Amino acid sequence: MLTSRPVAKGVRVPMAGIPPYHAVDNYIGRLIDKGYHVAICEQVGEQPEKGLFERDVVRVITPGTLVEPNLLQSEKTITWHASSPTKTMPV
Repeated sequence: MLTSRPVAKGVRVPMAGIPPYHAVDNYIGRLIDKGYHVAICEQVGEQPEKGLFERDVVRVITPGTLVEPNLLQSEKTITWHASSPTKTMPV
């Protein structure tokens, strides 16, 4: 559900909200299937008298970082790769 909120005269900030929390997996799955990256944000600090809550990104979900079993599609092959910079060991 894409919404927006007025922040100044004639200026609106786009916002995406997931209605009930229990529906979040369904929405995240749909967005990932369409190729979007999803940023999960949480409100921080006290409620401001005017304006928007400050928010921090607590997680970014992409097709490559998806690990929730209920969002993974069993018919798709998922390959994991990892690399780490290390010193070469003499043979």
